[in-house]
Amino acid sequence: MRILRGLRILIPVLLLLAAVAAGAAVLSARPAIDGARSRAETDWTPVDDRLGPHYRLLETAATRVATVVGPERTLARQVTTAIERWRESRGGSLAAEVAAANTVEGLGRRLVASARASERVRANRSAAAAVNAFAADPAFTVSAITPPVETFDRAVDRYERERTGLIRSVAAEVLGSEPIPAFTPVPSTPRSAP
Repeated sequence: MRILRGLRILIPVLLLLAAVAAGAAVLSARPAIDGARSRAETDWTPVDDRLGPHYRLLETAATRVATVVGPERTLARQVTTAIERWRESRGGSLAAEVAAANTVEGLGRRLVASARASERVRANRSAAAAVNAFAADPAFTVSAITPPVETFDRAVDRYERERTGLIRSVAAEVLGSEPIPAFTPVPSTPRSAP
């Protein structure tokens, strides 16, 4: 009987101690997670500053390619939609903005490859010039875009290390710290109009 009474007291005390320990773990992890996320946001700024002008070039290319009859029209519309989604994501979560930018990057390069392979687009000087202006953007050459992207990706790696692990992953979940993807730009490759 005494053992049961002792267990009735001991179990709630142990549960209370576990709850206090979990709360302390979350509170102690918060500054490191928040600091790492803040660093990633700061390191995103130099990359983000290049995206607006770069995507305006892409939007111009997509608009001009969309005037040419052919299958590239559908891709051009997808590019325009993806750019709009990227614009809408700005100012929201960093994870959503980077994911949207990755989508635009992939579609932009598909548009360049498709447009350069299309006789109709190459024959349309305005469309071909706009595609080449985007593809040869000097702000997005390997030497120009790699340093800020590598800095951002290192910050994302630090953030991911801070929000993973047994205790930290629980803290990250409680704090709502979502994973941030790495940015995967497609650097410009100068090429003259075919």
